[in-house]
Parts: sequence; C-alpha cells; structure tokens
Amino acid sequence: LPALSVRPCPLGLDVQIPPEGAVGVRTRLTAAVENTSPMIQEVSFSFTDNEAFLFAGFKQCAVRLPPGGRHAMEYQLLPIATGYVQLPPLRVVARTLDGGPNVELVDSSEPRRIFVL
Repeated sequence: LPALSVRPCPLGLDVQIPPEGAVGVRTRLTAAVENTSPMIQEVSFSFTDNEAFLFAGFKQCAVRLPPGGRHAMEYQLLPIATGYVQLPPLRVVARTLDGGPNVELVDSSEPRRIFVL
C-alpha cells in the first residue's frame, strides 16, 4: 500500500449558534478559532445572505493567528421569517501557508436550522 500522510488539524473551532429566535429580535452567532500549532496559521471566514435573516458583520475576513492565538467573529442576526429556518451559511477555511491544501473547518453538509417564533 502507498504511504499515507496524516496531519493533525492545527486549529480549534468553537461555533455558538442560537437555539431559537423571534422575528425582529436580534440574536448572535459567534465563531472562534484558536491556533494550537507552533506556527502562524491563516484562517478565512465568510458568511452569506439568505432569505430568513438580515445580518450585521463582516461578510469576508481573513486573519493570521500567531501560535496560541485566538480570534472570534461575531455576527448579529435579525430573523425576518418564522418557522424552522436555515441559518445563513458560515464558511471557515484554514489556508495553509506551506503550499498544502486548504481545509474547511465547518461541515457544510450539517444542517444549521433554528426555530423562529
């Protein structure tokens, strides 16, 4: 069998998603990333619109984290639709500085829905 190279992910990610909301009442979504490696890491955040929410915050942002560094992105969400609604898509990508492949830190196939009153 050919050799398989496995690298541990040098970043930790914590996403705080509101469990529920109410139309016209602002709520918060926070994504915090931490560099657990001994090297500088670059991370990009992107957030896109959808029909169920208005939001405030950076749509795209890239940061470089020193070893042990932590950075949090906070988005203010304003629900404008009721029912069981899809949250706006959040992408967090670790960009490798050594020429390796970029790594998606958020599973885009996982449903992120909340109930809005």
